[in-house]
Amino acid sequence: MRPHNFRTQRVKQAYAVNIRRVVQVKRTVPTYPQDPEYYLNGGDTVLLIEGVLFKINVSILAPTMGPQDYSHRSCVGLLVGGRDQPTVGSGASRFDPIVVPEIKAQQFRHLLLALLGRPGDPEYMDLLTGARDTLRHTKEAFLKYLDIGYLASRLRIQTLAGWAQEQLSLIFDSTSRVAENIWGADTLLQLATLAVSANEEFHCKTHVFLRYSLSPWTVPSINLYSEFLVDRYVSLYKDPAVFATSKELFGWVFLFIISLGHDSPTWLEQLDRGDRLVLYAAEVEMTSLRNYRYLDVAWLVPHDHTRWYLDMCCDTCWKHCETIWDSSFDKVGLLNSSVPLEDIRMLLLLPRFRQTFTKAARSSQWPCKAQCGERVLASIDGKITRLCAQMSMVYEDLLQHA
Repeated sequence: MRPHNFRTQRVKQAYAVNIRRVVQVKRTVPTYPQDPEYYLNGGDTVLLIEGVLFKINVSILAPTMGPQDYSHRSCVGLLVGGRDQPTVGSGASRFDPIVVPEIKAQQFRHLLLALLGRPGDPEYMDLLTGARDTLRHTKEAFLKYLDIGYLASRLRIQTLAGWAQEQLSLIFDSTSRVAENIWGADTLLQLATLAVSANEEFHCKTHVFLRYSLSPWTVPSINLYSEFLVDRYVSLYKDPAVFATSKELFGWVFLFIISLGHDSPTWLEQLDRGDRLVLYAAEVEMTSLRNYRYLDVAWLVPHDHTRWYLDMCCDTCWKHCETIWDSSFDKVGLLNSSVPLEDIRMLLLLPRFRQTFTKAARSSQWPCKAQCGERVLASIDGKITRLCAQMSMVYEDLLQHA
């Protein structure tokens, strides 16, 4: 049979047809709520703050207003934490917002109220005038001014930051009632941060407020070593930003943590070995504080013939000032106890003694009209603040040698 006539039988082979189902995968974009007041249709940039979308013209965040050019990148950089800070998102739409960390939505609303408020609007008018009315000195009002000052300072809007500090000063001066609220550690750090770049007067007033806010007798239901108060101190002590930002605040916190003592559950359960070594050393070394060379407490225990505060008084009021001192700061004693922690715990009473002296200095019963009591009080505040800064230096020294 010729080859070309050879008929082969085609073998039928089963074959499978792979049908792949094409499923369209849609990219899911998280949806966030728009702020009901500050998602502005005419805005050029969308920001995501604490899970809330804001849309604004970034030019309002420029340090100064006017026809000069502003840097969009610089404004956004300062808002997110620094000009060189990398940003997440372009801000071009709600699907790609610029993520602003660390700031709370309510803080940003307070700033925008100050920047975009209109005369006649009740909330804006209350912001402008509230600090001048002592009846409106509330925790809510205080937080508004604090948020505005903090963010304005961060954005380098110095005029607005200065204005906010003036409003806070009015509240500082009027009453201790606001300080008697319960404040979170983050709020206290925010206030200390604002004070860093402020003038000396505001700086000193801020730290008076901070110490008083951290004092147990401001809230009657809280005792000196209540769990709530201890937890707040521990939170501040363990936050590295506190030491980096404010040596005065950290020094006061360090003083309190030492006072808990080596047998306290706080030392054993909430602090690591390195912390405990520093605290053990402090407990041993810081007895008889009058003779402790790294801490200036001589102003608290002056000799009778060198009572420094009497030199600041006139002939009319010096005797009255001496009486008030004896009923307040003189109660710290000689600060020469050999019992560990006894002198340390006495220093924790300084805000209480300060309040006693303040009430007398600002009373109509003060004999003279020359503001001698206020001058003595200002000097006392400065000395306590410096003592707190010295406590931070003690901590640094012990940390190096522990």
